[in-house]
Amino acid sequence: MHPSFTAYFPKSDSGSFTLSAFPNKAQDEATMYIDQYTGAVLADYRYADYGFIGKVMATGITIHKGLEFGIANQLFDLLICIGLIWIIISGFFLWRRRKPQGHIGAPRAISVRRIRVLIITLALLVLIFPLVAISLVLVFAIDYLLIQKIERLKNYFQA
Repeated sequence: MHPSFTAYFPKSDSGSFTLSAFPNKAQDEATMYIDQYTGAVLADYRYADYGFIGKVMATGITIHKGLEFGIANQLFDLLICIGLIWIIISGFFLWRRRKPQGHIGAPRAISVRRIRVLIITLALLVLIFPLVAISLVLVFAIDYLLIQKIERLKNYFQA
């Protein structure tokens, strides 16, 4: 077991000790269950025991956290963050440069085909990421309750 393990004590007379290790490398992950009376190992579950999806998830988590490949992983993640920040900032300034005076600069209408594609895409995102639904409801609520009700905002946001 990797030395960075965490021990969880039994909460009942029939419980067991649980030792869990989630070190920097996904391949070193392990969870062991130990009988509280005899010390016998009841189960030993390691990275090698994971299924394909479990291995992908465990490796993905350590890569996302910048741990799997050390400093190279962290520098790559930093470049991605800087790139995202650059896209956000430059996108705002490019939008400000091209937008018409007094309007937001959004297109007037969307074709029926594009609306269908948009609805299907949103439905898939909601199925894959349920929290997307909350953010969509929040945006539509802000639009309906604030922007559409306040005449000055309504005029500004209409192309």
